[in-house]
Amino acid sequence: MIRNIHIFKIWLIALFGLCSCAGLHTRESSLDIYKKRVEVVSIAKEMVGKNEILVGDRKYSYDCSGFVSAVYDKALGIKLFKINRSSKGKNGVELIFTYFQENGKLYKSGIPSEGDIVFFDKTYDLNKDGRLNDRLTHAGIVEKVDNSKTITFIHLTSKGIERSYMNLKHPHTDVNPRNKSIYNSFIRKNIRKIKGKELTAELFRAFGSIF
Repeated sequence: MIRNIHIFKIWLIALFGLCSCAGLHTRESSLDIYKKRVEVVSIAKEMVGKNEILVGDRKYSYDCSGFVSAVYDKALGIKLFKINRSSKGKNGVELIFTYFQENGKLYKSGIPSEGDIVFFDKTYDLNKDGRLNDRLTHAGIVEKVDNSKTITFIHLTSKGIERSYMNLKHPHTDVNPRNKSIYNSFIRKNIRKIKGKELTAELFRAFGSIF
């Protein structure tokens, strides 16, 4: 009997030890993650229409990668531009994509959550070779997804910081024929003599999440 009580005490001590260790590594609650997502979207919405991007005293480049980086910096204090030896020769969108590869996750299917990043290929002739063969040329921040699975995202274009739309279920359709709402926005810059895909879903690469 005494021996059994002793074994039971040892088992309890081990159990509490495991619980306390687990507590040290508990993931963020769903509520905390939701609040962070809301903050990312809120900051992105505040920047719509702005003609410069400032976070504190730091001025970010006025392009799509500068916009995305500034939002994550202001909302979460995360620096998406990770500069190291492997970053040589990469553009801003590639640097952000690499950050998500190393610190989060990338996915192509399913429904994105607000605050995630959306990446695109071939939106313009980055290497100026006269062909649409450039990868990771554009990025934006997911604001919401409606009942028809149309994604609203905020990004910086030649027109400024604005909203655009994408529906992966109807990748080659720009307007919903039933209610005339937008399925997919035109995203590729008009390049003379270069014919190719132009809609958001056609040039979609991946979503990125750190949550």
